[in-house]
Amino acid sequence: MPPLPHVQGSTTSADAAAAAAPRARPDRLRVLEAIRAAGTVGRTDQELQDQLHLIESTERPRRRGLVKAGLVADSGLTRPTRSSCEATVWVDARLLERQPALPGVG
Repeated sequence: MPPLPHVQGSTTSADAAAAAAPRARPDRLRVLEAIRAAGTVGRTDQELQDQLHLIESTERPRRRGLVKAGLVADSGLTRPTRSSCEATVWVDARLLERQPALPGVG
């Protein structure tokens, strides 16, 4: 597994990334499984954090890694958060590959 992102030149940041590495893979898998289980409904970051009991600074980097790996994608939809802000709904990227193009789009 590649090293986790950290602040270049910061020993404490590199040490923290190294310490988190053993937990990162299981957390990444939990995030992916939760998104896949949600199907086309998807999950926002806040929903994932609540469902998986993960703090923001743990969940978001795992989800970002899944996006970069092409496993998770922005559904194009949003849902309101507890603070009434709109949040991206994330889905299994394979679902978007199967969707036919909308008429008049593209």
